[in-house]
Amino acid sequence: MERPSESYAMQGGGAGSQGSSGMSQSGSGGSGGSSGSPVDDATYNLISVLHAKLEGLEVLAKYQEDDDSGIFGEIAQQDRQQAERLLQALRQRLGSG
Repeated sequence: MERPSESYAMQGGGAGSQGSSGMSQSGSGGSGGSSGSPVDDATYNLISVLHAKLEGLEVLAKYQEDDDSGIFGEIAQQDRQQAERLLQALRQRLGSG
């Protein structure tokens, strides 16, 4: 899957946008693609989805305060488990876990 365009990321768009992290998002395949990025696409994808999941957990925590049904707590629990799986996969990919 190709990364979002650099111009889109600079505008702050998308769940996988670079924001202020300074990570390049252009290029594809191999060891960072044609942009010379030190991060290959598969690693970038793990980082991007983990980042989005962690941001979602922050939002869910705010919504839980007003939640009478418990739905946001249930979703947060599932998202925490998924974030742990993503973190484990990232650690394995980076060779430290």
